[in-house]
Amino acid sequence: MPNRLRWDQDSDRHWNVWMGSERVCEVTCSGQFVVSSPDHTIEGGHSSLEGAVAQVQAWVRWSGV
Repeated sequence: MPNRLRWDQDSDRHWNVWMGSERVCEVTCSGQFVVSSPDHTIEGGHSSLEGAVAQVQAWVRWSGV
């Protein structure tokens, strides 16, 4: 399931994460890589982009979306 995600980097420090036409969350780097979804179901701070990616992928597996 996590491979259905599309990560679009629109600046040096910002990514939007999409599943189809729905934005799942965004990741912003400002010291930490901060994950935030529009409905606040996915939130977190990580020291690396890989950590943020792992959180989002785990959420997709857990939620079954």
